Amino acid sequence: MSGRRRWWVLAALSAGFFLNFLDRGAISVAAPFLGRDLHLDKLQLGEVMSAFFLGFVLLQFPAGMVADRLGPRLVAAAGMVWWSVFTAVTGLATGFGQLFSVRFLFGLGEGLYPPSSLKALAQWFPHRERATANGLMLSADRAGFAVAPLVGVLVIAAWGWRPLFWLLGLPGLVAAAWIYWTQRGMPAPPRRDWRWRDVGRLLALPAVWYLAAMWFFFYLAFWGISSWLPTYLYRDLHATVFKMGVGASIPFAAAVLGMLLGGVLSDRWAAGRRKRTIVPALVLAAACLTAGVLAHSLWLTVGLFALGMFCHATVSSGFYAAPADLLPPQVVGGALGLVNALGMLSGVVAPTLFGWVVQRTGSYADGFWPLVASLGVAAVLMGIVPEGRTIRGLSWPVLVPDGFGGQVAWPELPAGYLLRRRPQDAGLPADGCVPDRLAPGPARWPHWPEDGPQDRGGGEG
Repeated sequence: MSGRRRWWVLAALSAGFFLNFLDRGAISVAAPFLGRDLHLDKLQLGEVMSAFFLGFVLLQFPAGMVADRLGPRLVAAAGMVWWSVFTAVTGLATGFGQLFSVRFLFGLGEGLYPPSSLKALAQWFPHRERATANGLMLSADRAGFAVAPLVGVLVIAAWGWRPLFWLLGLPGLVAAAWIYWTQRGMPAPPRRDWRWRDVGRLLALPAVWYLAAMWFFFYLAFWGISSWLPTYLYRDLHATVFKMGVGASIPFAAAVLGMLLGGVLSDRWAAGRRKRTIVPALVLAAACLTAGVLAHSLWLTVGLFALGMFCHATVSSGFYAAPADLLPPQVVGGALGLVNALGMLSGVVAPTLFGWVVQRTGSYADGFWPLVASLGVAAVLMGIVPEGRTIRGLSWPVLVPDGFGGQVAWPELPAGYLLRRRPQDAGLPADGCVPDRLAPGPARWPHWPEDGPQDRGGGEG
């Protein structure tokens, strides 16, 4: 594949993520106004926001399996058409039940997109560029959240909240055609026919559960902030509608920069040891958000939240690159879908939890404390996730980490077989090698004395 072609694919996939989060973020901007018109209390508003994630989570892992079977091109385009239709339908809702149902169906469509687009990216970009490409693509989702408040307040001020959703339903149909067209002729890896025992193998890897738990607490903060920040600025800090839009936009604009920087740092400085950038960024994000909640000043709060979201965003690109680094490409779609689905359960919890806290305490500021605490938990979990080498075979990786410093052989090799020769010793790139020296034995990491004990379970690739 030519370099120019893959960058066009990246541009199309990034446009998809931008619209994905633009459409998703519109409900947060419209919340104060649709809540008033439809007579929803704070808990019901939280439940409506959570309804999206119920549908989103349900399709994450199945979408990954379908992308592994049919290819990511069709799945990504179909998901975009689906969610664009239900974005427009959101503007027709007349009560809590209708709005809840429409947002659930909207979530089903958006659930098809992340696993399939991330799998497509893994097919088009080599390992050494993967986190950078992920950072570029995923920065578009923060850009979508940054633009949503600005577009939202302008449309709402001019025509009301219902036309906002009608207008946002149109661009996705065009972008779906672009995504489908740019990926034509892509030579896909062998199709993976998923069976329940394959699902069991993924679920048996402790590293998958560590990563999913870390992602749950990481995104608990993100979805709580993205769902309620506009309302917090409008109600608690008494921002005007225009200032609400600008203030809610700035933290996500900062997150775009954080996403871009995070991908570059993860590839250049921490490839194979992603936690080098992830853990410090989570700690800094928690500190900035704490200071922002305590500030009780509109623009100081916005500035501190912007710093916090910048640090928070640096995590995503490196994390999304990790499963693609560690797992065979035949199962990357399913693995990404599984980890994302388990982690995205936080989206079901966060908006409702925030609304419940506000309803109990009467203060929107109090709703942020569980979100800040979740970042600390995410940092601890990421700190204990073992990291290791991916051993690549003739055409696909065949050994995957078991999450405790060991390896589990995928079906292509008997259990217990390990490559005992470093890729560079075989005259091959560090991110791939031919298994020319396989030796039976208990499953454990190969140890190369010259690396020293600190390199066990580490290294590039």
